Amino acid sequence: MAKIIVRNSDNLVVFCLEDSQDITLTANECKFTNGNGTDTYVLDINSSTHTVYTDVTAPTKFWGNCFTYIDGNWALDNDKVTNVNAGRTVNDLPEIEVEL
Repeated sequence: MAKIIVRNSDNLVVFCLEDSQDITLTANECKFTNGNGTDTYVLDINSSTHTVYTDVTAPTKFWGNCFTYIDGNWALDNDKVTNVNAGRTVNDLPEIEVEL
C-alpha cells in the first residue's frame, strides 16, 4: 500500500510514497521522510492546497504529476506524460514509462 499527496485544485497526484514514510501537512509546508530517514520539505504543498490519502494501491509505474486520483480511482493523464517526455527528449533523457 502507499500514501499519496494530491493537489486539491485538479486531483493531480504529486507524490506517491511508501506506507512506512511519514507525511506531515501544515498550513505552511509538507514534510515527508525518505527511505534513508532524511526529511524532504516542500514549501508549495500545504494543508490548504493538498490532501494526503493513505492505504492506496499505487500504480505499477508511477511518475509525479502524470496521474489523477478521484474518489479512489486512478486515471493516467496522457497529455502530461507526452509533455514530460517531450522535455526529456530535448534534454537527451530517456522517456518515462507510466502504468496504472
